[in-house]
Amino acid sequence: MKIRVLTALVALAIAIPLVYFGGIYLTIIMAILSIIAMAEIYMMKKRVLVSVDFILAALSAVSLTVFDQLADGPLSSILTFNGFITRVNYC
Repeated sequence: MKIRVLTALVALAIAIPLVYFGGIYLTIIMAILSIIAMAEIYMMKKRVLVSVDFILAALSAVSLTVFDQLADGPLSSILTFNGFITRVNYC
């Protein structure tokens, strides 16, 4: 139980400044956490971590988190692309 409490305190000490400062720092940590979570799922299913499907899934997860940050909002890159297509069709 002491280990869990200490782990939670360390996680809070890391998480609170990351959420406060946000931006690219939070995005990088979220990308790393998504890869760790996927690795945990692969280990539960007893699958090989170094495989093509894991690498593709990890790249997809990282690209979704990083490109979402670069596009300034949730899925705004898709909305912007659709808006571009709509503007091109009206021209």
